[in-house]
Amino acid sequence: MSEIWIYLDESGTVDFEPTKSKSPYFAFGSASIRGSQAQFLEESVLARASREALTAGFHAYNDSPGTRQAFFEVLGRTDVRFASTFMAKSNAFPRVRERPKIWLYKYTLYVHLKAAVPRLSAPGDTVHVVAAHIDMGARQEAVWNALADVCAQFADKRDMRPHIWRSSSSAGLQMADYALWAIQRSVVQGKDCHHLEQVVLPRQEFRHFPWAADVSLLAFAKQVR
Repeated sequence: MSEIWIYLDESGTVDFEPTKSKSPYFAFGSASIRGSQAQFLEESVLARASREALTAGFHAYNDSPGTRQAFFEVLGRTDVRFASTFMAKSNAFPRVRERPKIWLYKYTLYVHLKAAVPRLSAPGDTVHVVAAHIDMGARQEAVWNALADVCAQFADKRDMRPHIWRSSSSAGLQMADYALWAIQRSVVQGKDCHHLEQVVLPRQEFRHFPWAADVSLLAFAKQVR
C-alpha cells in the first residue's frame, strides 16, 4: 500500500458563452507523485529561494523565463506523472449548456480522475486529491462538495482523501500549474516549448479530449498568436 498525491490545476472558464470565454476548453491537469515528496519539496524550496520576489511561489503564466527554467529543472529531476483532460466547450450538447456552471467543473474532474486513479494507484492505496482553491464566491462550498463527491465515487477500493489548498501554499499545485501551462500552450495556441518536449511529455500519463477537439480551434489559435 502506498500514498499517492494527485495535485490538480484547472484552466479555462466554466461557461459556454464564446464572447466571454478566453479558451475553447475547460481543462484539468494533474501532477502525481507516489510515496515520498521530500526531495521534490526540498529542491522546490531551494529553487524558490534562488529567485527574487516569489512571495506566492511559482506561477508559470506570470513567471519570467529564468524562473520557469529553474522550476522546470526541478520537475525534470522529479519522479512525477502528468496528465490532462480537455473538454471542448463548443461541442457540448444543448442540455449540457443549460446546467449550472459547477457541473462542468465536477464532470471534467470526474472524467479526469476516472482515467487517472486506476493508472496511478492500486487497490488499498491512500490517494490524496489536492485541488487548487479557486475564487467562485458563494459557490465555494459547491466546489468542495463536487470534489468530495467525485472522490467518494472511487473510494470502494482506495482511501480517497480530498483537499483544497491555495496554490501559493503548495509546491505540488505549482508543479501541476507548470505542466498544464506547457500543455495548454501546445493544445490551444500550437506553441510547443522545450520544457514541454524535455520535461512534460516524457512524464505524460495521458492527454485526452472526451468531447473531441474544438472545431474552431485553428481559427482560435490564429487569433491569439
